[in-house]
Amino acid sequence: MIAYLSGKIIFRKDDFVILDVNGIGYKIFLCPKIFDSLELKQESKFFVHHHQREDAVSLFGFSKYEELDFFEKVISVSGIGPKMALGLLSIGSIGQMKSAINNKDLDFLISVPGIGKRMAEKICFSLKGKLDSIGDDEIVSDKKELIDSLVSLGFQRLESIEVAGKIDGDLVLAGQIREALKIIKQF
Repeated sequence: MIAYLSGKIIFRKDDFVILDVNGIGYKIFLCPKIFDSLELKQESKFFVHHHQREDAVSLFGFSKYEELDFFEKVISVSGIGPKMALGLLSIGSIGQMKSAINNKDLDFLISVPGIGKRMAEKICFSLKGKLDSIGDDEIVSDKKELIDSLVSLGFQRLESIEVAGKIDGDLVLAGQIREALKIIKQF
């Protein structure tokens, strides 16, 4: 299974690129916001989802592991294919998507072509609470003490991680906690 590719873009069209990796060309489908930032002959690296069906094998590329993780969770929902999952990634950040799904913001989700109200409800029901850890690995490792302190003070872990991402890491722990409490108070 292919999980990561690095090479030079030799061709791009519509929603895919062909990446030359040591003389072998891989066709990689991308979400529009990634695709638009790439140029021919550019060195690029992608985390890859290797998607296999009875009639096709496709590669879907992402610039960050958290995008790949989100994509794989979304396609685990019955009725959601890779192209629709790419569409979800194109309408907002991972944080916005997590928030929309956890808060059942159907209007946000149905802005993706092919997703109606029923499908949006199904996505919210199937993924609610399953996306909490996506994208938080870097924040959690850098600010574990702050997050643990906020949780011990009675705040939700997800809220603590979100707030920790906004705090200056150069402050001592007590200063970080004070800043975090100020931010939480603003909610």
